[in-house]
Amino acid sequence: MRTGGEGAPFAPFFHFALAQHAALPDPAVFLNIGGVANISWVDTGKTYPEAPDALLAFDVGPCNPVIDDFIRVHAGRKFDEGRKLASSGQASPEIVAEFLENPLFAQLFPKSPDRGEFSYLSSLVEKIEPNDACANLSECIVRSIVEGCALMPSETSCVPVAGEGTKTLR
Repeated sequence: MRTGGEGAPFAPFFHFALAQHAALPDPAVFLNIGGVANISWVDTGKTYPEAPDALLAFDVGPCNPVIDDFIRVHAGRKFDEGRKLASSGQASPEIVAEFLENPLFAQLFPKSPDRGEFSYLSSLVEKIEPNDACANLSECIVRSIVEGCALMPSETSCVPVAGEGTKTLR
């Protein structure tokens, strides 16, 4: 936080230690898909996480709650079990493009939006069939992750993925 970070500052330090302990290739990128998707980029060649350019972490976009909230309202269930709705639907490039117009995606890090910043997403899909709505919400989540990965200083060959969203976005 002292050096300009935002959000939950401890996860990236854990990721740094994990990358070192597991001898992951340089650089290592960790993706957490839960309430809000976030990325930690680790330069495994650095000895300490506070070294210059050793660690970069930020939130990239919405995740589980946008789908869960939609399902609760429109299907009376807690979540899209087994991705049945999303996998039977079709995403619309126009809806996804409108979602990606959010200024957050053009903003450089640090950035740490909360789930409320993506509440408008349900209004983009509320008038279409639930399966198509869930497919669009899933695609928006995936695209926000892709946009976040594009901000990384360099590519990686290793991206461990964790979080409750790993069950939602299979």
